[in-house]
Amino acid sequence: NKLMLGAAVMAVSGLVSGHVAANPTDIDIEATIIQPITITQTAALRFGNIVPDADDPGTMLVSHDGTTFTPSAELQYLDGAGAGTMEVGGATGRAITIEVDDPTATLTGPGDAMTVGSFTFGAGANTDNVVAVTEGTDEMTFEIATSPATIRLGGTLTVGAAQVAGDYAGTISVSAAYE
Repeated sequence: NKLMLGAAVMAVSGLVSGHVAANPTDIDIEATIIQPITITQTAALRFGNIVPDADDPGTMLVSHDGTTFTPSAELQYLDGAGAGTMEVGGATGRAITIEVDDPTATLTGPGDAMTVGSFTFGAGANTDNVVAVTEGTDEMTFEIATSPATIRLGGTLTVGAAQVAGDYAGTISVSAAYE
């Protein structure tokens, strides 16, 4: 009886400590590839034709909506200003943040270099293809309703006192990423 009891205990303990195999099952594996973001400039940010003051520096603001051009009291704005525009392509319904990579740009020409800063982004009046917009200085977060989305860029130019007449140019790097 002791021998049979010992064998029964060993058999039961073997069952308890042993592994019972489950029936194998398949697990699906999936991936979704999202359209890469593209940025294509369609118009330059233009500060237009400005007359500087002989004694004092000034600033010229061009709003991202492309309708507000505000020179400081030291400058006279004549014409030709406009917001920069770009087409941003990407997946619809996904949050995208677009930003300037450096908060200051330099314009060079025949005289001292001028700086542009305080960049702003916006959808402007064309909001049919942009939803859920959060506008800010140097960046903007939005969703594309219809790709590509039209995004506008504004900024503030600092003009030196007695700035030398002529054409000045520069660039600003803009990047975008999905949130």
